[in-house]
Order: sequence, then structure tokens, then C-alpha cells
Amino acid sequence: MTPGPTDPGRQPYAYEPAPDTPGTILVVDDEPEIRSLLSDRFTRRGYQVLEAGDAEEGLRRVLRDRPDVVLLDLVLPGMNGVETLRRIRRYRPGVGIIVITGAANRELAESTLQVGAVDFVLKPFNFARLDRAVERSLAYFADGGPGDRLEVEIVRRGEALLVAPAGSLDAAAVDQIKRTLADLIDRGATRLLVDLGNVHYVDSPGLGTLVAAMKRARAAGGDLRLCAPPPVVREILEMTGLAAQIGIHDDVAAGLASFSSEGG
Repeated sequence: MTPGPTDPGRQPYAYEPAPDTPGTILVVDDEPEIRSLLSDRFTRRGYQVLEAGDAEEGLRRVLRDRPDVVLLDLVLPGMNGVETLRRIRRYRPGVGIIVITGAANRELAESTLQVGAVDFVLKPFNFARLDRAVERSLAYFADGGPGDRLEVEIVRRGEALLVAPAGSLDAAAVDQIKRTLADLIDRGATRLLVDLGNVHYVDSPGLGTLVAAMKRARAAGGDLRLCAPPPVVREILEMTGLAAQIGIHDDVAAGLASFSSEGG
């Protein structure tokens, strides 16, 4: 099937901002006047500014151009801003999303903080607040954002070990999870169940680490399986084909039972 405009596989090239700019901002708003106003303001402040007039174009630019910050209107033609926010957060967890909307949508804007927005600014703009929101977002993600922090809990469950990472299983966490799994296998813990319930994102290096650990465990006479992936993570596993290589179970109990059914 040919990738659609919102397909994360459609990434023909990566946008490179001009040297010495504070960052790249994408303005997604269906009002040309608003786009022009924000573009002029942030361009004068040295930012590289991109524009999109609807959700579909905004998603394409996020995937293709990799902006640092997205200023996202909630009221857009076609796909609404909340669904657009969810999709941006799904495929680009390292971008700061600041919601911009009219005062009548304040309650909705506040609710977007629960689904991935880092801040919201109401129209007509308080530009000092908008400037601070952009600067805080850039600083937060430059410092790693949520993706650089991974906590791993290890619990013995019968003959298996339950490994429960929490955070983002991405390139920043690869060395940590790789060492953890390799150390467990080398010490004889070859029945490993990785609980993905608290993993909100996984990228190619993270997937590669899981595959390598699975092969290592099987070479030692055991196995590594996955359980409880959230919908977004399951979608990534299926999209990359990893779901067909590693056993994936709906919850911890089913994953542990799969080991027990093989004779303890």
C-alpha cells in the first residue's frame, strides 16, 4: 500500500535549519493572517519558521521537516487539532507542541496538556507568554524531554524475570536497556518477559535492542517475550514486523503463562 500523507514512513528528507538559529517552528493554523503574524514575529527573533494551513499539511511537515516546536491551532478544517496533536506526539515524541486557540476553547486547550501538549496560549495572543512557552519548550526537549529518561524494574515471577521499563524505549535509552538485558541473560535468566505497559514510545534502535536480546536469550536456550504494549507501541511493533518475530501477549499473566505452558 502506498504511504499516505500521515504515514510515518513517508520521510523523503530531513529539513536542516540555517546555522545559528534558535530552532525551527511550525505554525499550523488555517487563518493566513495568524500564520503571517507568527511567522514574521519569530523570524525577526532568529527562528526558522514553517507554515501549514491544515492538519494534513501540518502532519506532512512534521514528518518531513522535523521542527523543534509546533504552534497548533485546535480548530482546523478536516482533522481537528486534538487528533492532530495525538498523531504528532505518536510519531514525533521529541517535538514540543504548543496549542493556540481562542478564549472560547480554553477548557479544551487545558485538556490537551493531558494528551501531549506542553503548553497552550489563547488568542488574541499575549506575546510575552507565547515567547516564554516557545523558549521553555526548546529548553525542555534540548535537555532530553521525556525520551531520555528510562526506569527499569526487575521482578522474579517463578522461573521467569519480569523486566518493566518505564518511559521511552528510544535511541537515548538503548545502551541502558541493552546492558540490563545482556547482564540478565549472561547471569542465566533466559526466560525474560518485557512488560511494555509503561513504555510510551519505541523507535528503531529500541526495537533493534529487543531483537538482539531475544536472539541472545534463544541462543542460551531460553526466550524473550513482550507483553502489555499500549496501542501506539503495538502499532509500531506491527508496522515494523517485529510482532511476527517476538511473542507478544496482551498482559503480564498471559506472558508468564506462555512460559509455564512449555513445562515450567
